[in-house]
Amino acid sequence: MPYKDPNNFNALTVALMLVLAAWGGTVNYLTRIKRGTVHMFSFIELLGEMCISCFSGVLVYLIGASYNVPPLLLAAMVGVAGHAGGRTAFYLETVFNSKLDTLTKTIQKNEPKN
Repeated sequence: MPYKDPNNFNALTVALMLVLAAWGGTVNYLTRIKRGTVHMFSFIELLGEMCISCFSGVLVYLIGASYNVPPLLLAAMVGVAGHAGGRTAFYLETVFNSKLDTLTKTIQKNEPKN
């Protein structure tokens, strides 16, 4: 399907998704400062939070695009994934590892025995 081909993604849409994800990470960082979890503003820490958020946002964007999620819902999902940051990446890692384990067990079960 042409929509799922990354070469057909609109650059403006991808840029918007990155901005939404980074914005979510910024909100998360500022919320932690307000709560007192982070005692002092650090630009480097904010930049790191934004990088993790963009990574999580891109993953959710690609997954959502592959499932043809409507664009406005996908934008919201990317923003939330950016806000969750590393927790999103950890959750996706857990899901993928579970799927991989299931696939591996299925393959081993169906292998011919010598």
